[in-house]
Amino acid sequence: MQPSARKSLGGYLWTGVAVLACPCHLPLLVGALAGTAAGAALASHWLLALAGLAALFVLAAARAWMALSGRDCDCAGEQRGCVAPPST
Repeated sequence: MQPSARKSLGGYLWTGVAVLACPCHLPLLVGALAGTAAGAALASHWLLALAGLAALFVLAAARAWMALSGRDCDCAGEQRGCVAPPST
């Protein structure tokens, strides 16, 4: 797989995670998981679940944006896919 295809695939996966983790979907998750232990945990600790989903949503949306826009950072903080401005 070419690096550009891998980068866009990762961006699409992060976009899917962001859509699923959107805090506005919490009532849908509680309804879908009704009658299960996970649904009971979400219903009783909805504020903690809302905070966790919001944090995951922000992280996933930022990673999706970076991956799909071609601006991704490596571990050293250097940006890949960016062209240095021409020197005069």
